[in-house]
Amino acid sequence: MINNQGVPQKGIEQIFNNKIKQLQTQQIDSYVIINGNVQNIDYNDDIQREKAFYEFALNNLNKFQNTNQNISFIRIDQDFLFKKIGEIVFNPIVNSAVHVKNVEEKELNQQGKKIQTLLIAKKSNQQKHEKIIEEIRKAMKKKPVDDFEKDEVQMIESKQKQINNLKKGIKKKKIKRLGKLARLHKRLKLNSRKQK
Repeated sequence: MINNQGVPQKGIEQIFNNKIKQLQTQQIDSYVIINGNVQNIDYNDDIQREKAFYEFALNNLNKFQNTNQNISFIRIDQDFLFKKIGEIVFNPIVNSAVHVKNVEEKELNQQGKKIQTLLIAKKSNQQKHEKIIEEIRKAMKKKPVDDFEKDEVQMIESKQKQINNLKKGIKKKKIKRLGKLARLHKRLKLNSRKQK
């Protein structure tokens, strides 16, 4: 449970603690989701959502040092969107989870390191992601085809003309040849008739 050193409980903490008490009365493992704070986070960006979750889990691990409950931080995956911080969902169907079970200080530290490692991995992914975005932005800043230098456009057009002229030339030659052959054939026919 969240213990805030004698400060009266209110809002999210009260809801969370009530949920834990409710789960204590049931003979099942308790699953509690505390969603990451998604202010200024793009809901559709997986990296940002994961980063928000892991950072939130890290920041909140110490709140569970004095409890014997089976607590799981569960990342809401694609089927669910992150909601506001502290919202609790019971036994959801999710694709992936980070478990903090039968929490003791020693185990908690290990879990903390594990999640810290995951967080570092996610951050390195985010750097790659940002690099790609930067490359896309640079590419978008490049001049469109219409704004290429005139010389380049003229050079491309002249090459295109040369190719087209070659094609036309080949076509003309073929037609000319066929015409010649047709005339020769006609002449041969006429000659053979005359000889008869």
